Amino acid sequence: MTLQAPPSSEQADRYGITATFFVVTADRAQLMEIGAMIQDGRLRITVADSYPLADGRLAYLSGSRADRAPGKTVLLVRQ
Repeated sequence: MTLQAPPSSEQADRYGITATFFVVTADRAQLMEIGAMIQDGRLRITVADSYPLADGRLAYLSGSRADRAPGKTVLLVRQ
């Protein structure tokens, strides 16, 4: 499974679901609004793990670990 290519229509048909591919382009205003929602407690994010930016490859690879906790992987730009 990848987020970089459209889903397989054959697999979707096999499971009786509709699979849709879309690309999201965020802008600064949207990201600021999301940040405000997180700070206000209106939006809660589950974080599985965080890594320094220099460990980006390790962070990417962590997504395929069998023991990975559910949630987002965060790259820390500044600490």
